[in-house]
Amino acid sequence: MRAVICERLGDPLDPPPNAPGAALRVRDDWPAPLPQGALPPAGHVRVKIAAASLNFADLLQVAGQYQDRPRLPFVVGSDFSGVVIAAGPGVPPEIAAPGTRVCGVSSNAAFAAEAVVPAAGVWRVPDALTDLQAAAGIPVAFGTADLALRHRAGLRAGQTLLVLGASGGVGAAAVQMGVLSGAAVVAVARGEEKCKFCREQLGAHAVVDTAALQVQEEKGGGGKGGGKGGDSNIKALVAAIKGALAQAVAAKAGAGGQQQIKRPNHPPTADVVFDNVGGDQFAAALRCCSWGAQLLAVGFASGAIPRVPSNVLLVKNATLHGIFWGAHLSNPAAGHEGARVLREGVGHVLGLAAEGKLRVHTSARLPLARVGEALALMAGRRVQGKVLLVVDEDERAAGGNGGKALIGGPPAYPRSRL
Repeated sequence: MRAVICERLGDPLDPPPNAPGAALRVRDDWPAPLPQGALPPAGHVRVKIAAASLNFADLLQVAGQYQDRPRLPFVVGSDFSGVVIAAGPGVPPEIAAPGTRVCGVSSNAAFAAEAVVPAAGVWRVPDALTDLQAAAGIPVAFGTADLALRHRAGLRAGQTLLVLGASGGVGAAAVQMGVLSGAAVVAVARGEEKCKFCREQLGAHAVVDTAALQVQEEKGGGGKGGGKGGDSNIKALVAAIKGALAQAVAAKAGAGGQQQIKRPNHPPTADVVFDNVGGDQFAAALRCCSWGAQLLAVGFASGAIPRVPSNVLLVKNATLHGIFWGAHLSNPAAGHEGARVLREGVGHVLGLAAEGKLRVHTSARLPLARVGEALALMAGRRVQGKVLLVVDEDERAAGGNGGKALIGGPPAYPRSRL
Protein backbone atom coordinates (compact mmCIF):
# COMPACT_ATOMS: atom_id res chain seq x y z
CA MET A 1 0.00 0.00 0.00
CA ARG A 2 1.03 3.64 -0.32
CA ALA A 3 2.47 5.28 2.79
CA VAL A 4 4.82 8.08 3.80
CA ILE A 5 7.77 6.50 5.58
CA CYS A 6 10.49 8.08 7.70
CA GLU A 7 13.58 6.04 6.84
CA ARG A 8 16.09 8.09 8.81
CA LEU A 9 15.94 11.01 11.24
CA GLY A 10 16.84 14.37 9.78
CA ASP A 11 15.52 17.46 8.04
CA PRO A 12 12.23 16.34 6.40
CA LEU A 13 12.71 18.77 3.49
CA ASP A 14 16.45 18.74 2.80
CA PRO A 15 16.87 16.64 0.72
CA PRO A 16 13.23 16.66 -0.45
CA PRO A 17 11.18 13.48 0.01
CA ASN A 18 12.19 10.65 -2.36
CA ALA A 19 15.50 12.31 -3.25
CA PRO A 20 18.71 10.36 -2.57
CA GLY A 21 19.47 10.45 1.13
CA ALA A 22 16.06 11.91 2.04
CA ALA A 23 14.58 11.29 5.47
CA LEU A 24 11.12 10.76 3.94
CA ARG A 25 10.00 8.47 1.16
CA VAL A 26 6.57 7.87 -0.37
CA ARG A 27 6.40 4.13 -0.89
CA ASP A 28 3.84 2.05 -2.75
CA ASP A 29 5.23 -1.24 -1.45
CA TRP A 30 4.71 -0.67 2.27
CA PRO A 31 2.98 -3.75 3.74
CA ALA A 32 -0.66 -3.42 4.73
CA PRO A 33 -1.21 -3.58 8.50
CA LEU A 34 -3.13 -6.87 8.14
CA PRO A 35 -3.65 -9.45 5.39
CA GLN A 36 -6.70 -8.90 3.21
CA GLY A 37 -9.85 -9.96 5.09
CA ALA A 38 -8.11 -10.43 8.43
CA LEU A 39 -9.83 -9.08 11.53
CA PRO A 40 -8.03 -6.57 13.78
CA PRO A 41 -7.04 -7.61 17.30
CA ALA A 42 -9.34 -6.97 20.24
CA GLY A 43 -10.09 -3.31 20.86
CA HIS A 44 -8.79 -2.21 17.42
CA VAL A 45 -10.36 -1.10 14.15
CA ARG A 46 -9.05 -1.33 10.62
CA VAL A 47 -9.64 1.94 8.75
CA LYS A 48 -9.40 2.85 5.08
CA ILE A 49 -7.97 6.34 5.44
CA ALA A 50 -9.57 9.14 3.43
CA ALA A 51 -7.39 12.01 4.61
CA ALA A 52 -4.70 12.85 7.13
CA SER A 53 -3.92 16.12 8.85
CA LEU A 54 -0.45 17.62 9.24
CA ASN A 55 0.75 18.81 12.63
CA PHE A 56 3.94 20.66 13.50
CA ALA A 57 4.86 17.63 15.59
CA ASP A 58 5.27 15.64 12.35
CA LEU A 59 8.17 17.88 11.33
CA LEU A 60 9.74 17.57 14.77
CA GLN A 61 9.36 13.81 14.91
CA VAL A 62 11.07 13.24 11.55
CA ALA A 63 13.86 15.57 12.68
CA GLY A 64 14.28 13.55 15.88
CA GLN A 65 13.27 16.52 18.04
CA TYR A 66 9.94 15.28 19.38
CA GLN A 67 9.14 13.62 22.70
CA ASP A 68 8.23 10.36 20.98
CA ARG A 69 10.94 8.58 18.97
CA PRO A 70 9.54 5.49 17.25
CA ARG A 71 11.78 2.79 15.83
CA LEU A 72 12.87 3.38 12.23
CA PRO A 73 11.39 3.04 9.67
CA PHE A 74 7.93 4.30 10.62
CA VAL A 75 4.75 5.67 9.06
CA VAL A 76 4.43 9.43 9.63
CA GLY A 77 1.29 11.17 10.91
CA SER A 78 -1.31 10.80 13.63
CA ASP A 79 -4.56 12.60 12.65
CA PHE A 80 -6.85 10.84 10.16
CA SER A 81 -10.38 10.38 8.87
CA GLY A 82 -11.81 7.48 6.92
CA VAL A 83 -14.20 4.54 6.98
CA VAL A 84 -14.11 1.38 9.06
CA ILE A 85 -13.17 -1.78 7.17
CA ALA A 86 -13.42 -4.18 10.10
CA ALA A 87 -13.43 -4.17 13.89
CA GLY A 88 -11.96 -6.55 16.43
CA PRO A 89 -13.75 -7.88 19.52
CA GLY A 90 -14.69 -5.36 22.18
CA VAL A 91 -14.97 -2.33 19.90
CA PRO A 92 -17.88 0.02 20.79
CA PRO A 93 -20.90 -0.60 18.52
CA GLU A 94 -21.03 2.99 17.27
CA ILE A 95 -17.71 2.58 15.41
CA ALA A 96 -17.67 -1.19 14.78
CA ALA A 97 -19.79 -1.54 11.65
CA PRO A 98 -17.94 -1.62 8.30
CA GLY A 99 -18.50 1.59 6.37
CA THR A 100 -18.83 3.77 9.48
CA ARG A 101 -17.30 7.22 8.93
CA VAL A 102 -14.72 7.93 11.61
CA CYS A 103 -11.89 10.23 12.57
CA GLY A 104 -9.15 9.49 15.01
CA VAL A 105 -5.58 9.65 16.17
CA SER A 106 -2.86 7.04 16.47
CA SER A 107 0.88 7.59 16.50
CA ASN A 108 2.67 6.66 13.28
CA ALA A 109 -0.34 5.51 11.28
CA ALA A 110 -2.06 8.35 9.43
CA PHE A 111 -0.07 9.00 6.24
CA ALA A 112 -1.04 5.68 4.69
CA ALA A 113 -3.83 4.01 2.74
CA GLU A 114 -4.89 1.87 5.72
CA ALA A 115 -4.29 1.68 9.44
CA VAL A 116 -5.11 -0.61 12.34
CA VAL A 117 -5.58 1.59 15.38
CA PRO A 118 -6.87 1.34 18.97
CA ALA A 119 -10.59 2.07 19.15
CA ALA A 120 -9.96 4.33 22.16
CA GLY A 121 -8.61 6.95 19.76
CA VAL A 122 -11.40 6.69 17.16
CA TRP A 123 -14.64 8.68 16.99
CA ARG A 124 -17.70 8.35 14.77
CA VAL A 125 -18.08 11.36 12.49
CA PRO A 126 -21.59 12.83 12.87
CA ASP A 127 -23.80 12.60 9.80
CA ALA A 128 -24.14 16.39 9.76
CA LEU A 129 -20.43 16.69 8.95
CA THR A 130 -20.56 16.03 5.23
CA ASP A 131 -16.86 16.66 4.57
CA LEU A 132 -15.16 13.50 5.76
CA GLN A 133 -11.74 14.75 4.66
CA ALA A 134 -11.98 17.84 6.87
CA ALA A 135 -12.79 15.64 9.86
CA ALA A 136 -9.11 14.63 9.82
CA GLY A 137 -8.30 18.10 11.16
CA ILE A 138 -10.48 17.78 14.27
CA PRO A 139 -8.98 15.35 16.83
CA VAL A 140 -5.56 16.85 17.64
CA ALA A 141 -6.20 20.54 16.88
CA PHE A 142 -9.65 20.95 18.38
CA GLY A 143 -9.08 18.26 20.99
CA THR A 144 -6.00 20.12 22.22
CA ALA A 145 -7.82 23.46 22.29
CA ASP A 146 -10.74 21.94 24.18
CA LEU A 147 -8.50 20.18 26.70
CA ALA A 148 -6.56 23.38 27.34
CA LEU A 149 -9.32 25.97 27.39
CA ARG A 150 -12.34 24.15 28.74
CA HIS A 151 -10.93 21.33 30.84
CA ARG A 152 -7.75 22.90 32.25
CA ALA A 153 -8.27 26.69 32.19
CA GLY A 154 -12.04 26.72 32.60
CA LEU A 155 -12.37 29.61 30.14
CA ARG A 156 -15.72 31.33 30.47
CA ALA A 157 -17.70 34.30 29.24
CA GLY A 158 -16.46 37.60 30.61
CA GLN A 159 -12.77 36.64 30.49
CA THR A 160 -9.98 37.63 28.10
CA LEU A 161 -8.08 35.07 26.02
CA LEU A 162 -4.72 35.64 24.32
CA VAL A 163 -3.82 33.11 21.58
CA LEU A 164 -0.22 33.00 20.33
CA GLY A 165 0.36 31.44 16.92
CA ALA A 166 -3.32 31.96 16.22
CA SER A 167 -3.39 31.24 12.48
CA GLY A 168 -2.12 27.64 12.61
CA GLY A 169 -4.28 24.57 13.10
CA VAL A 170 -4.31 24.45 16.91
CA GLY A 171 -4.30 28.23 17.25
CA ALA A 172 -7.24 28.61 14.87
CA ALA A 173 -9.16 26.04 16.90
CA ALA A 174 -8.37 27.93 20.12
CA VAL A 175 -9.55 31.26 18.70
CA GLN A 176 -12.84 29.75 17.55
CA MET A 177 -13.45 28.02 20.86
CA GLY A 178 -12.57 31.17 22.77
CA VAL A 179 -15.06 33.22 20.78
CA LEU A 180 -17.69 30.52 21.25
CA SER A 181 -17.13 30.58 25.02
CA GLY A 182 -17.96 34.28 25.18
CA ALA A 183 -14.45 35.50 25.96
CA ALA A 184 -12.81 38.56 24.40
CA VAL A 185 -10.15 37.04 22.15
CA VAL A 186 -6.84 38.52 20.98
CA ALA A 187 -5.05 36.62 18.21
CA VAL A 188 -1.30 36.99 17.63
CA ALA A 189 -0.09 36.05 14.14
CA ARG A 190 2.55 37.03 11.61
CA GLY A 191 1.61 39.01 8.52
CA GLU A 192 -1.39 40.96 7.30
CA GLU A 193 -2.97 37.98 5.53
CA LYS A 194 -2.89 35.77 8.63
CA CYS A 195 -4.23 38.55 10.84
CA LYS A 196 -7.08 39.13 8.40
CA PHE A 197 -7.81 35.40 8.55
CA CYS A 198 -7.91 35.50 12.36
CA ARG A 199 -10.25 38.47 12.41
CA GLU A 200 -12.59 37.71 9.51
CA GLN A 201 -12.64 33.91 9.41
CA LEU A 202 -12.05 32.95 13.03
CA GLY A 203 -13.82 35.86 14.73
CA ALA A 204 -10.97 37.26 16.87
CA HIS A 205 -11.94 40.57 18.47
CA ALA A 206 -8.45 42.07 18.00
CA VAL A 207 -5.17 40.99 16.43
CA VAL A 208 -1.44 41.61 16.85
CA ASP A 209 0.69 41.42 13.71
CA THR A 210 4.23 40.50 14.78
CA ALA A 211 5.55 41.23 11.28
CA ALA A 212 4.31 44.82 11.49
CA LEU A 213 5.99 45.18 14.87
CA GLN A 214 9.31 44.16 13.37
CA VAL A 215 9.00 46.71 10.57
CA GLN A 216 8.26 49.45 13.08
CA GLU A 217 11.24 48.48 15.22
CA GLU A 218 13.59 48.40 12.24
CA LYS A 219 12.43 51.83 11.06
CA GLY A 220 12.75 53.18 14.56
CA GLY A 221 16.21 51.79 15.12
CA GLY A 222 15.09 49.16 17.61
CA GLY A 223 18.52 47.58 17.68
CA LYS A 224 18.27 44.11 19.09
CA GLY A 225 14.57 43.88 18.29
CA GLY A 226 13.25 43.46 14.80
CA GLY A 227 12.54 39.76 15.20
CA LYS A 228 15.91 38.76 16.59
CA GLY A 229 14.71 38.59 20.18
CA GLY A 230 15.93 40.74 23.01
CA ASP A 231 14.14 42.92 25.51
CA SER A 232 13.23 45.61 22.96
CA ASN A 233 11.27 43.06 20.95
CA ILE A 234 9.50 41.84 24.09
CA LYS A 235 8.61 45.40 25.10
CA ALA A 236 7.13 46.06 21.66
CA LEU A 237 5.08 42.88 21.92
CA VAL A 238 3.87 43.80 25.40
CA ALA A 239 2.69 47.20 24.22
CA ALA A 240 0.94 45.71 21.20
CA ILE A 241 -0.74 42.96 23.20
CA LYS A 242 -2.01 45.37 25.87
CA GLY A 243 -3.40 47.63 23.18
CA ALA A 244 -5.10 44.69 21.47
CA LEU A 245 -6.58 43.49 24.77
CA ALA A 246 -8.16 46.90 25.25
CA GLN A 247 -9.54 46.78 21.69
CA ALA A 248 -10.91 43.26 22.21
CA VAL A 249 -12.69 44.20 25.45
CA ALA A 250 -14.20 47.26 23.77
CA ALA A 251 -15.26 45.24 20.73
CA LYS A 252 -16.85 42.57 22.92
CA ALA A 253 -18.71 45.14 24.97
CA GLY A 254 -19.81 46.99 21.84
CA ALA A 255 -21.23 43.79 20.39
CA GLY A 256 -23.92 43.85 23.08
CA GLY A 257 -23.17 40.39 24.43
CA GLN A 258 -24.99 39.13 27.47
CA GLN A 259 -21.83 39.30 29.58
CA GLN A 260 -19.70 42.35 29.08
CA ILE A 261 -16.17 42.27 30.40
CA LYS A 262 -15.67 44.55 33.38
CA ARG A 263 -12.66 44.83 35.63
CA PRO A 264 -11.06 47.64 37.60
CA ASN A 265 -7.56 47.31 36.14
CA HIS A 266 -6.49 49.33 33.12
CA PRO A 267 -5.36 48.42 30.56
CA PRO A 268 -7.06 45.02 30.39
CA THR A 269 -4.90 41.96 30.94
CA ALA A 270 -5.13 38.34 29.79
CA ASP A 271 -7.00 35.89 31.98
CA VAL A 272 -5.95 32.92 29.83
CA VAL A 273 -2.91 32.58 27.54
CA PHE A 274 -2.86 29.82 24.92
CA ASP A 275 0.76 29.49 23.78
CA ASN A 276 2.06 27.19 21.07
CA VAL A 277 4.92 29.53 20.08
CA GLY A 278 7.19 30.04 23.09
CA GLY A 279 10.20 32.37 22.90
CA ASP A 280 9.71 36.13 23.10
CA GLN A 281 5.97 35.82 22.64
CA PHE A 282 5.58 33.81 25.84
CA ALA A 283 7.78 36.27 27.73
CA ALA A 284 5.61 39.15 26.52
CA ALA A 285 2.38 37.31 27.31
CA LEU A 286 3.55 36.64 30.86
CA ARG A 287 3.91 40.41 31.38
CA CYS A 288 0.33 40.90 30.16
CA CYS A 289 -1.34 38.39 32.49
CA SER A 290 -4.05 39.06 35.01
CA TRP A 291 -3.75 38.16 38.66
CA GLY A 292 -4.73 34.49 38.85
CA ALA A 293 -4.17 33.92 35.14
CA GLN A 294 -4.06 30.49 33.51
CA LEU A 295 -1.09 29.97 31.13
CA LEU A 296 -1.30 27.03 28.74
CA ALA A 297 2.00 25.73 27.31
CA VAL A 298 0.92 23.86 24.18
CA GLY A 299 4.04 23.93 21.98
CA PHE A 300 7.14 25.80 20.88
CA ALA A 301 6.78 26.57 17.17
CA SER A 302 9.36 29.37 17.47
CA GLY A 303 11.99 26.78 18.36
CA ALA A 304 12.75 28.62 21.61
CA ILE A 305 11.58 26.94 24.82
CA PRO A 306 11.06 29.71 27.37
CA ARG A 307 12.47 29.71 30.87
CA VAL A 308 9.64 30.69 33.17
CA PRO A 309 10.47 33.07 36.05
CA SER A 310 8.63 31.45 38.93
CA ASN A 311 8.67 34.72 40.88
CA VAL A 312 6.29 36.22 38.29
CA LEU A 313 3.95 33.25 38.66
CA LEU A 314 4.11 33.74 42.44
CA VAL A 315 3.43 37.49 42.39
CA LYS A 316 0.54 37.12 39.93
CA ASN A 317 -0.75 33.93 41.58
CA ALA A 318 -0.74 32.48 38.07
CA THR A 319 -0.93 28.83 37.06
CA LEU A 320 1.16 27.31 34.27
CA HIS A 321 -0.28 24.18 32.63
CA GLY A 322 1.59 21.77 30.37
CA ILE A 323 -0.75 20.53 27.63
CA PHE A 324 0.26 17.30 25.89
CA TRP A 325 -3.02 16.08 24.41
CA GLY A 326 -1.84 12.75 23.05
CA ALA A 327 -0.36 11.66 26.37
CA HIS A 328 -3.86 11.22 27.74
CA LEU A 329 -4.08 8.10 25.59
CA SER A 330 -0.46 6.99 25.33
CA ASN A 331 0.88 7.59 28.84
CA PRO A 332 -0.09 4.86 31.32
CA ALA A 333 0.02 7.42 34.13
CA ALA A 334 -3.04 9.13 32.62
CA GLY A 335 -5.09 5.98 33.19
CA HIS A 336 -8.80 5.66 32.54
CA GLU A 337 -9.49 9.24 33.59
CA GLY A 338 -7.12 10.59 30.95
CA ALA A 339 -8.76 8.52 28.24
CA ARG A 340 -12.20 9.58 29.43
CA VAL A 341 -11.27 13.27 29.31
CA LEU A 342 -9.92 12.86 25.79
CA ARG A 343 -12.92 10.95 24.48
CA GLU A 344 -15.37 13.39 26.01
CA GLY A 345 -13.45 16.36 24.65
CA VAL A 346 -13.27 15.21 21.04
CA GLY A 347 -16.89 14.10 21.20
CA HIS A 348 -17.76 17.58 22.41
CA VAL A 349 -15.99 19.39 19.57
CA LEU A 350 -17.37 16.98 16.96
CA GLY A 351 -20.84 17.87 18.20
CA LEU A 352 -20.09 21.58 17.93
CA ALA A 353 -18.73 21.09 14.42
CA ALA A 354 -21.85 19.15 13.43
CA GLU A 355 -23.93 22.10 14.62
CA GLY A 356 -21.88 24.47 12.48
CA LYS A 357 -20.38 26.26 15.48
CA LEU A 358 -16.79 25.19 14.72
CA ARG A 359 -15.10 24.89 11.36
CA VAL A 360 -11.95 23.20 10.10
CA HIS A 361 -10.32 25.90 7.97
CA THR A 362 -8.22 24.20 5.32
CA SER A 363 -5.23 25.94 3.75
CA ALA A 364 -4.46 23.14 1.30
CA ARG A 365 -5.45 19.63 0.32
CA LEU A 366 -2.74 17.67 -1.43
CA PRO A 367 -2.45 14.03 -2.44
CA LEU A 368 -0.27 11.79 -0.33
CA ALA A 369 2.44 11.69 -3.00
CA ARG A 370 2.98 15.44 -2.55
CA VAL A 371 3.66 15.29 1.17
CA GLY A 372 6.85 17.33 0.66
CA GLU A 373 4.88 20.33 -0.58
CA ALA A 374 2.48 20.02 2.33
CA LEU A 375 5.32 19.92 4.85
CA ALA A 376 7.01 22.86 3.12
CA LEU A 377 3.89 24.96 3.66
CA MET A 378 4.04 24.21 7.37
CA ALA A 379 7.80 24.65 7.70
CA GLY A 380 7.58 27.95 5.81
CA ARG A 381 4.84 29.26 8.16
CA ARG A 382 2.42 29.60 5.24
CA VAL A 383 -0.50 27.79 6.86
CA GLN A 384 -3.86 29.23 7.84
CA GLY A 385 -5.75 26.51 9.67
CA LYS A 386 -4.96 22.95 8.59
CA VAL A 387 -3.13 21.23 5.74
CA LEU A 388 -4.68 17.93 4.69
CA LEU A 389 -3.23 15.00 2.77
CA VAL A 390 -5.83 13.20 0.67
CA VAL A 391 -5.11 9.49 0.51
CA ASP A 392 -6.15 8.83 -3.07
CA GLU A 393 -4.21 7.84 -6.16
CA ASP A 394 -6.13 10.42 -8.21
CA GLU A 395 -4.83 13.94 -7.52
CA ARG A 396 -8.19 15.34 -8.61
CA ALA A 397 -9.56 14.02 -5.32
CA ALA A 398 -7.61 16.69 -3.44
CA GLY A 399 -10.51 18.91 -2.47
CA GLY A 400 -11.52 19.81 -6.00
CA ASN A 401 -8.50 22.07 -6.50
CA GLY A 402 -6.46 19.75 -8.69
CA GLY A 403 -4.13 18.94 -5.86
CA LYS A 404 -2.75 22.49 -5.76
CA ALA A 405 -2.03 24.28 -2.53
CA LEU A 406 -4.58 26.96 -1.76
CA ILE A 407 -1.96 29.44 -0.52
CA GLY A 408 0.13 30.87 -3.34
CA GLY A 409 1.75 28.56 -5.86
CA PRO A 410 3.70 25.34 -5.43
CA PRO A 411 6.06 25.88 -2.49
CA ALA A 412 9.80 25.52 -2.72
CA TYR A 413 11.63 23.17 -0.37
CA PRO A 414 13.34 25.51 2.10
CA ARG A 415 15.58 24.23 4.84
CA SER A 416 13.17 23.68 7.67
CA ARG A 417 15.67 24.83 10.32
CA LEU A 418 14.55 22.05 12.64
